[in-house]
Amino acid sequence: RMLTDPARHTVEVSTNSYKPTGPIWRQVTAAHQVCYWPTCNRPAVEGELDHLEEWPQGETSTTNLGPGCKRHHTTKHSPGFSITRNPDGSITWTTPTGHSYTKKPAEQPVADWPDPEHVETLTHA
Repeated sequence: RMLTDPARHTVEVSTNSYKPTGPIWRQVTAAHQVCYWPTCNRPAVEGELDHLEEWPQGETSTTNLGPGCKRHHTTKHSPGFSITRNPDGSITWTTPTGHSYTKKPAEQPVADWPDPEHVETLTHA
């Protein structure tokens, strides 16, 4: 389950500790289904959650974590690389040469399933 607001946007989940909780991990890996590196498609569930703004300055929250495979998580911490989460949820990487690359999060479903009428039919059939 994901906690959402009335507009069906996920609600930020956070903790005071460095280590993400289970609900935080599930929400981040659901929103970003693959590694946060622009051209990497390794599944997020096989990677590591990384603080985009280093902890403790940046909190351990769904808006400050990104999933990185081991290789790209290590790359992020290399000299000259920087990473930024944009207001639309996308993540922009800047390389030591000054080039920037952006990766958008996976599209999330917007329709409810099953619709309430269908549930009524299923539960009373």
